[in-house]
Amino acid sequence: MRIVFVIKKRNWFRVLGPVIDAAIEDPDVTPEIALLNDGREGNPALIPSLANVPELLKGRCKAKEWKGPTCIRDACDKADAVISTGTTHMLVEEGRLPTAPLCIVFDSSHSCYGVGKIPLAELYSWPTPYHADFAVRVELGSATEIRRRSVFSGYTRRDQLVFLDKAEIKREWGIPEDKPVVTLIPDNIALRPDKPPNFSSWYYDLWLREGRWERFSRAIKSRGGALHILESLRLQFSYGDVVRAVRKFCDNNNAYLLAAPRREKDTYQGQIHTEVEEECVDFSPIEHRDYPQSVLKYITVADLVINPSGSEIILDIISAGRPSVSIRMPESAYIDQETNKLIYGETSRESYCESQMACEKADLPGFAWLYSLRKFIETFPDRHLREFDVDPVARDLHMERFTGTTGFDAGKIILRQVKEKFAQGNLRAPLSE
Repeated sequence: MRIVFVIKKRNWFRVLGPVIDAAIEDPDVTPEIALLNDGREGNPALIPSLANVPELLKGRCKAKEWKGPTCIRDACDKADAVISTGTTHMLVEEGRLPTAPLCIVFDSSHSCYGVGKIPLAELYSWPTPYHADFAVRVELGSATEIRRRSVFSGYTRRDQLVFLDKAEIKREWGIPEDKPVVTLIPDNIALRPDKPPNFSSWYYDLWLREGRWERFSRAIKSRGGALHILESLRLQFSYGDVVRAVRKFCDNNNAYLLAAPRREKDTYQGQIHTEVEEECVDFSPIEHRDYPQSVLKYITVADLVINPSGSEIILDIISAGRPSVSIRMPESAYIDQETNKLIYGETSRESYCESQMACEKADLPGFAWLYSLRKFIETFPDRHLREFDVDPVARDLHMERFTGTTGFDAGKIILRQVKEKFAQGNLRAPLSE
C-alpha cells in the first residue's frame, strides 16, 4: 500500500512524524513524504525541504520536494491513500482533490479552522471525541457527516515522549537531580515586530509592554482611539509581571526556572527571549526540533509548567502528565475595542473561541489550575510547589477527555485505521454543505 504524507510546513512533522514512523516500520506500506513549497508560506523557517526532514525520519523512506498543487496532486493521485494535517486547500486544483482516499489528522482545536471551506476527507482522525464535537460547534461541516467519518486515535505528539527521560534531561542540562524544575512557556508573539491579526491591540500594544510610558506610546502610535489610550494608563499588570511572579515563586520554593524556546517563526532577528525572561530564568537551553518536538523536552523535565498565554500547548502538557498553571486572559486580549463597542472580526472571534477552549482544558484543580490574571500575580508567588502535586484521578480524567489514554501508539492506530478504510474500498463523497 502506497501512502503519501503531505507536509506543507516543517512543524507538521510534530503531528505526522509518529504516523510516518509507523508506516516505515510496516512491511505492507510504502510511505512517501511529499514536501510542498507552493510559494504561499511567508515564513522561510517553516518551508519544508529535504534538508530539514527530521533526523529520525531522514533517509528511511522516499521524500521529494514539490513546487505547486498541480504537481503534488498528481503524485497523490497515484497513491493508495494520502495523509495530511490541518488544511487541505494546498491539494485542491480546479476544485478537485486527489482521487486517492484522504485522512486528515487533527491535533488541536485551532487546526479545525483551516479546513472550514474544504471539508473533504474519508477520515477525520481526532485525539478524542471532544475535538470532533468542537469541529461541529465551529461548523466545520455537517454534524452527521463529521461523526460518520471520524475516528479517534489519541494525541500523536504523545508518541514522542518515548524518546524522553526526565533524569537524562537533567543530567544533560546540569540540573541537580533533587532540584525541582518549573518550566515557563513564553508568550508566542512578544517578539514579533507586527501585531498578528488574531490578537487584539490591547494584547500586543499594552499587555506585552513594560511600563506605563511604553504602553502609552504604543497606544498613541497604533491609533486605537481614546479608550485604547485610557486603558494604557489604567493597566496595572503586564506579561513581564507574570514572569517576575514565576521567578519569585521559584525563589520561595528553591526551584529551577527554565524557559522553553519560542518557535522559530516567533523569534526576531536571532532573539529567542524577551529581556525580562532573560533576567528571570536560570537556564534556557535552545533546541529547535520538529520530531521529536523540542518543547516536549522542557515539559518532560518539569515538576510544574506555567502557560501564561493559555495557548493550545496545554495539550502537550496534559499528554505528558505534568501539572500546569494557566492564566485566563480578559476578552480584550482577543477582541479589539473601538468607540465603546466590541468589534468582532473573523480572526478575533476564532482566537477568542480557541482561548476559551484552552481555558476549558486548563481548569481541573488537582492537575491543571486556571488563574485569573490578578489572582496569579498577587497570590501565586507565595504558593508552595507541593500544592500543585498531581492528583492521579484528575490527571486521568483530563487525559481521557483531551488527549486519550492510548499509551504511545497513536501513530500506529492512525495507520491501522487508514489501512482498514482502504481495505473497505470506500469512495470519496463530499460532506454536506
